[in-house]
Amino acid sequence: MSEPTTVLSGDRQRLFLAIWPDAALAARLHELTRRTLPPGQGRAIETRNLHLTLAFLGSVEPTCRSCVESLAGEQRPPAFTLIFDCLGYWPRSHLLWAGCSQPPAMLRSWVDHLRGALRRCGLEPETRPFKAHLTLARNVRRYSGIGRGGRVAARMRHERVDDVAPVEWPVTALMLVSSETRPHGARYTILREWPLG
Repeated sequence: MSEPTTVLSGDRQRLFLAIWPDAALAARLHELTRRTLPPGQGRAIETRNLHLTLAFLGSVEPTCRSCVESLAGEQRPPAFTLIFDCLGYWPRSHLLWAGCSQPPAMLRSWVDHLRGALRRCGLEPETRPFKAHLTLARNVRRYSGIGRGGRVAARMRHERVDDVAPVEWPVTALMLVSSETRPHGARYTILREWPLG
């Protein structure tokens, strides 16, 4: 987190709002990936890069960043816990992810608030329904499941989902994060943190 922030042309930065697991939880999620992913069948996300994106800003100028910073912290939920109880695989994008089968309603309301903040700052946020998921691995060309009753989700064709032993994630803060693309993958830097109520 001590590395310089990502600076693009004209001092623009590629930014997103996210929640970040602590080191112990990130290690558990990384171990889950290691146990699930066949050797040589994908690239696990580095432990330090595991996160759940709530709203993506894109490449923005300092004035836009300041606007988002002033609005993002206006309405924060009390601290809460996410229960990650399934693994999913999207063949089209070759992603293995962990998700919540029953995300708390306050999470969706919070994401709606953050998307509204982006609109008020002149940005165009994602319009698809929010799906609480955390990417565990990329470039996964084959995923046969973990032998615990894989199913196909009704809304997403060709999606494979498996139940796993629940992993609890105590959510205590919102982060503003910069993203820098490097030859060996993305590098993220937390720029600001808002504690939850």
